[in-house]
Amino acid sequence: MAARQHGHTPVCLPKQVCMRVGYRHIDAASIYKNQDLVGRGLAAFISKGRRAELFITTKIWNDEHSPAEARRSVLQSISELGSEYADLVLVHWPHAWKAGTQEDDPSVTLQDTWGALERLVDEGLVKSLGVSNFSLGQIADLLSWARIKPVVNQVELHPFLPQRKLVEGSLAKGVHTVAYSPLGHSKTDLLANPVVIEVAKDVGVSSAQVLLRWNVDRGVAVIPKAGSLNHVKENLDLFSFSLSPAQQEKLDALENGKRFVSTSWHSFDDRPVEWAGQAFSYLLHHPKNLESQSYAQAAHRSVQASAAPGGRVRSSGYRHVDCASVYKNQELVGKGLADFINEGRRAELFITTKIWNDEHAPEDARRSVLQSIAELGCQYADLVLIHWPHAWKAGTEEEDPSVTLQDTWGALERLVDEGHVRNLGVSNFSLGQIEDLLSWACIKPVVNQVELHPFLPQRKLVGGMLRKGLRAIAYSPLGHSKTDLLGHPVVEELAKELDVVPAQVLLRWNVQRGVGVIPKAGSAGHVRENADIFSFSLTYAQKAKLDALENGKRFVNSSWHTWED
Repeated sequence: MAARQHGHTPVCLPKQVCMRVGYRHIDAASIYKNQDLVGRGLAAFISKGRRAELFITTKIWNDEHSPAEARRSVLQSISELGSEYADLVLVHWPHAWKAGTQEDDPSVTLQDTWGALERLVDEGLVKSLGVSNFSLGQIADLLSWARIKPVVNQVELHPFLPQRKLVEGSLAKGVHTVAYSPLGHSKTDLLANPVVIEVAKDVGVSSAQVLLRWNVDRGVAVIPKAGSLNHVKENLDLFSFSLSPAQQEKLDALENGKRFVSTSWHSFDDRPVEWAGQAFSYLLHHPKNLESQSYAQAAHRSVQASAAPGGRVRSSGYRHVDCASVYKNQELVGKGLADFINEGRRAELFITTKIWNDEHAPEDARRSVLQSIAELGCQYADLVLIHWPHAWKAGTEEEDPSVTLQDTWGALERLVDEGHVRNLGVSNFSLGQIEDLLSWACIKPVVNQVELHPFLPQRKLVGGMLRKGLRAIAYSPLGHSKTDLLGHPVVEELAKELDVVPAQVLLRWNVQRGVGVIPKAGSAGHVRENADIFSFSLTYAQKAKLDALENGKRFVNSSWHTWED
């Protein structure tokens, strides 16, 4: 919920009310000059030991960019909000002003500001960093040198101003978009637009709900203001209805470029950017260095990860390699990456590995990760996943009740603290298991890697994780053979309409719902096709045809795992 002011009057309801009806994300900023009031509203909730249920964002203003001022501002915000730490700190605008003025300060660089914020993350006072009102060019520049990557860019987004290039380009870089002013600025503009009113009437909801759902359906988070308890409840009730493809297209057609937020000192023009290849990555809740194009060379005991295919993959623009100790091929992957890493380009790669079920004991988890890093020749792992939520006795498939998830996760957290690992995540976890993990983990998981495709969209799991700050990554996004999903008549029909191959249709379907994909590739041609999924898009009607294929079919099953939550 946005905690902005008009003048000196808070436009938001008392936070106690918002907490009671279900709000958990508070969006604040030093410039709003009301964080002490917000803090008072949160005090009772926090005093009951429920701080971990909240997600609190604050921002530093333009004249707080010098390292000393950035640090002071964040610490003051944390104190005013009474929260001990901030979940997310944003650079409010890409402008550094001299203290107390609107005059640009050329002596302060973004590197100076970001470095000060990174140190606050290192100290545990801030969990994640992000930006606001940044262009694609500015994001690309920041990603090229930042040690801790931005996880979000907060910008103005609504049907008048969908900013599709910015949203998709940011996602391709692993930066999620958060929409401010998603309802416009008054009851006489977007909320009163005849098309919006017509759609709201058809669906049986309010105009505000229609506008918020439109953004959510694009994978964009929203931070609406709310002036009454009824508005608060409406803003939360976005998942009891859906917009049809025809209704979404009507809203899309409202685009006119109109902005409700503009300033005399900021230009929204972007500078040209050389993108290193288009593919897509995912949002982090607790980042340590997530970047890169998102591809996984999910080399399941296959020749895919050999040195030769590794070269083809890199030359095609892929940068995300998905491995696991159980695949037994990480040395081959390492050989394929060696030349790239030896050229000093390790930072361009995003390397994931996983620990297997019989590696859950703390000493085995540590050994497995360090061995994977050595085999891959990568110095550190960008992401380590727990492959399955099962702890087995070493060398067996027998459950080990003496090893808890806390034991395993604690060992992985220590590897993060030591710099061997940048991020942690899970695979094949249910929502209930994720909720349990989030309730006590010091370092939160950033992703859950699960089977996802039109037969098995797992909407409840994907949506539930996103609301908890986790991104879904899809394995087996193409099914398991050319005769199931890839050969399905509906998929083939859409591929023909779009002049692409069925694999591209299936990958694009997941990408458009904000899900990362890790497809296998058996040839150089497949590698190129898997990378080329941003040169086209699925219409709402085409996406709806794929949605209708849901039948619950899984291609990955095991005798020792149940999928019940």
